[in-house]
Amino acid sequence: MGRPRSLSSNEAVTRSRKASSLRAKEHRIERIALGRCVQYGCRRKLFSKTYCKKHLAQINACNEGRRKAKRREGQCRDCRDDAIVGFLFCESCAEKARVRSRHHGLKRYGLSSSDYELMLKKQKNKCCVCKTTFDEKGAKNQGPHVDHCHKTDKVRGILCGSCNTALGLLHDDPSLFRSAIRYLRVRTASSAKPRA
Repeated sequence: MGRPRSLSSNEAVTRSRKASSLRAKEHRIERIALGRCVQYGCRRKLFSKTYCKKHLAQINACNEGRRKAKRREGQCRDCRDDAIVGFLFCESCAEKARVRSRHHGLKRYGLSSSDYELMLKKQKNKCCVCKTTFDEKGAKNQGPHVDHCHKTDKVRGILCGSCNTALGLLHDDPSLFRSAIRYLRVRTASSAKPRA
């Protein structure tokens, strides 16, 4: 039996980095499972998926600084031409960005673009709740939004932004909706009576 081969300094550094990376990954998983910030030494509760409010703000500020350094104000994110005032993209890149954004949102719910288009067609291009046509312009936040159950992540339908927000604000709880309806009926009826 010969003597074990000694590691070169590069191999030792590589092994050390891999071990350190593995320990960091295990630490993150453990901290997330406990509902705590993954930053070393922090004991605060999670605000996002991985960080507390303080550390998330620090990371976002750092990332924002990097983004501003790469792209000057008023410049398109994609092609670096002049962007539309108040937007991140120029006219030619804006539509591509909308398509990318929509595709990313659909992927999150396990929908393909064809599934999405089929759902819109079945709903006659209208919101399931208020029956607003999605083609109507001028109504803020009225574009199609994928509505899903927050417990099962199953897609329920496509709603306008206002109806989807209303469902979310009432936590998808039918009893809260019934209570809101009762409130509206009582308050509307009592406010309709003339005051003496």
